[in-house]
Amino acid sequence: MRNTESKRDEIPETFSSYEEAAEFWDTHDSTDYLEHMTPVEMDARLE
Repeated sequence: MRNTESKRDEIPETFSSYEEAAEFWDTHDSTDYLEHMTPVEMDARLE
């Protein structure tokens, strides 16, 4: 079971570049930030 009380970095309000965002998410697990995510519905057609 994941320790949900562990310290984690805050998500920056903005990233100065796509590279900065990529570096952040390369070193952080998005599942640690689920409370910041908004569910969406989408349809996809795979060809």
